[in-house]
Amino acid sequence: MKFSIGKGSGDLRERMQEKQRAKRKSPGVTKRAKGSKSGRVVGALFFSLFFFVGAGFGWFMFARPAIKLLDAQDWPSAPATVTSSDLESHSDSDGTTYKIKISFAYEYNGRRYTSDTYDFFSFMSSSGYRGKRDVVDDHPVGKQTTCYVNPKNPDVAVLHRGWSNNLWFGLIPLVFVLIGGGGMIAMLWGGSRGKSITQKATGTSRVGPRSEQEWLPAFARPDESDAVDGQIRSGKDTVTPTKSRWGGLLFVLLFMVIWDGVVAIALIKMLEDGVSANWGPLLFMIPFVLVGIGCLIAAVYMVLSLSNPVVRMRFDPRVIPLGSPLRVDWSIDGRAERFDRLTLTVEGLERASYTRGTDTITDEHVFFEHTLYDAEALDRRDPLAREGEAEMEFPANAMHSLDSDHNKIVWRIKVRGEIPRWPDVRDEYEFAVVPAGVTDGGPNVRGMF
Repeated sequence: MKFSIGKGSGDLRERMQEKQRAKRKSPGVTKRAKGSKSGRVVGALFFSLFFFVGAGFGWFMFARPAIKLLDAQDWPSAPATVTSSDLESHSDSDGTTYKIKISFAYEYNGRRYTSDTYDFFSFMSSSGYRGKRDVVDDHPVGKQTTCYVNPKNPDVAVLHRGWSNNLWFGLIPLVFVLIGGGGMIAMLWGGSRGKSITQKATGTSRVGPRSEQEWLPAFARPDESDAVDGQIRSGKDTVTPTKSRWGGLLFVLLFMVIWDGVVAIALIKMLEDGVSANWGPLLFMIPFVLVGIGCLIAAVYMVLSLSNPVVRMRFDPRVIPLGSPLRVDWSIDGRAERFDRLTLTVEGLERASYTRGTDTITDEHVFFEHTLYDAEALDRRDPLAREGEAEMEFPANAMHSLDSDHNKIVWRIKVRGEIPRWPDVRDEYEFAVVPAGVTDGGPNVRGMF
């Protein structure tokens, strides 16, 4: 199977070669892309606001009260008398919230103290009139009851040391912690892949196995232990998809459990007093409910896709020199007859990152696309339905793979398996395209530019 590649990729390769020649004219200089790194730093700082604000509110609304609650389980009891009991309300455009205000007097070690702490979460004002009204009605002024005193600081005492429904409201900031923490990890982890490209003053034609091959995807670079300097490994290679089905599912499930749990608790407390009393907050919750429903649908979709057939792709080799054939074979684990159609498409993708103000923008452009294999209505009686092979040749003027801070050239095979009334198979398998002669036994990388 032969094909030719479009003019656009040839122009791109010429531009990259010009950049490489310009670099070789300036020996002894180490260059590192700054734009994308600064963009990642700004992005990490942006997400850190979510993380630290969420962590701060989470500490005051959940962690700190929960620690006090656990500590209070060992506090001694003391007789107490309720001195005031009231339900404080706060109204605004979003509705009305309520807070328990109960004060009591107690004696401990012969001294008299006062406190206004009903429980460790009563400082929060929230909806749920009926539940809070029942607490106030159950503690009328003059009632004799029991409180629990901090033996290390007798000025601190609490009437109720059990769990409170307000505890779950303290989990809401955890959503911001997850968003902020995940964003910071993505920004900082992504930035760790950026490598400097060093041009040596000696002008030697021999290079180390890694120093001049940072432009390649990581899987195509030689190991530190490779005996041949500057040579890239080749050979038959079984490749896994770039995205794991389980990885995406676990992330969605974790996010869904936290998000939907917090939203459900908030809705239950609002509905305790009826819709008419909390119509404002309920309207405010609609977008959060829709996000939760979307997470549930996505999780169900991903769970169903776990039972899909698995296409195992083998490259021979995975690193393809320009002008050489790309040979692949594959096998299907599972019920291959479920496919109505199976296609394998070779795709060349360019990613360009640049900064716009404080934002880092990434544009993608598919500059090449070629159908390698296309079969419809696979027959379970046909042994070829479970396996196959294909071959194509890359022209010498194609653009090689590239992995740098600002630009990436990604070559991959996209597998699409159409299953009627079921989630389709959508997997991607990356391979590398290199200048002719870079693989084992050929010239070193420096000679290619």
